[in-house]
Amino acid sequence: MAVAEVTFDSEPDELPGFRKITHLLPREDDGELCATLVASERSLGARELPAVLYLHGFVDYFFQTHLAEAFEQAGYRFFALDLRRYGRSLRPDNRPCYATAIDQYFAEIDWAIGFIQAETPLTIVAHSTGGLIASVYAKRGERRHSIGRLILNSPFLRFPVTTALLKTKLAIGRQLGRIAPTLVVPQELHAVYGMTIHASLHGEWSYDLAKKPLRGFRFFAGWSTMITDAQAEVARGLGLSLPILVLHSARSHASGRIPEPEDFRCDTVLRVEHTVELAARLGSRVTRVPIEGGLHDLVLSAPAVRGQVIEHMLAFARAERLAQGV
Repeated sequence: MAVAEVTFDSEPDELPGFRKITHLLPREDDGELCATLVASERSLGARELPAVLYLHGFVDYFFQTHLAEAFEQAGYRFFALDLRRYGRSLRPDNRPCYATAIDQYFAEIDWAIGFIQAETPLTIVAHSTGGLIASVYAKRGERRHSIGRLILNSPFLRFPVTTALLKTKLAIGRQLGRIAPTLVVPQELHAVYGMTIHASLHGEWSYDLAKKPLRGFRFFAGWSTMITDAQAEVARGLGLSLPILVLHSARSHASGRIPEPEDFRCDTVLRVEHTVELAARLGSRVTRVPIEGGLHDLVLSAPAVRGQVIEHMLAFARAERLAQGV
């Protein structure tokens, strides 16, 4: 299929064969804000094809080109959105990954969906925190009726705390974030997950550690409040009627200071039992599939495992095309 000439304002992306479109958002006290849409030249030039919009997780950005290629080979346009203060959209003065309400992301999702201009309902594929954002957007977002299906890759539906003490600390932090949202919380990501996936250590993937550091960025109290508020909304039940696929690792593992064998075939970020419990509260048409050997980001798992994950995603998305007669 010939690729139509790209005529709108885009520029080459850091990923070979991809381009990016920057969308300016209203400036806030930490400087210029923007969102960045990334797509291959093939996806940008084929408006008649059905579309997929990808949303990344926390301390994350789009670099999973093999996922884009799989969807394109199956006949889809694939777009990925780096949200405000993440990845390509992070500016020097910005508070990394910061927001105080899930709804703040709705503006760039509205813009992305409008830009894509899908003739049929699009599929959102979303990982971890992106899965939480996508789920709430599908409930309340302005362009929610443009979404035909949700595919959630290890959605962040609950903080991975299990003891009474940690739950109490989380509740206190939730209230603190309402009073002092920009307060820096003395917390950092566990490095083992990054060690299992980055090529400089024990992994396979050569992503940009400036955009996705092993131990993350500073945590802000307002971010924690935003996440717990959105998770509470999910726990009460979103009542979504669209088809939803929830994919997650078959098991979790509490990692130590260095990677262990189990860390390469388990979710070391979230508790799988939380996903099992909460998935049904997303809506009435939820399909949940555990993935044996899956990492937190399932599409970064070992080759055979991620191949299985992507096949599940494609089969689920194809069902929407069949329903639309495409």
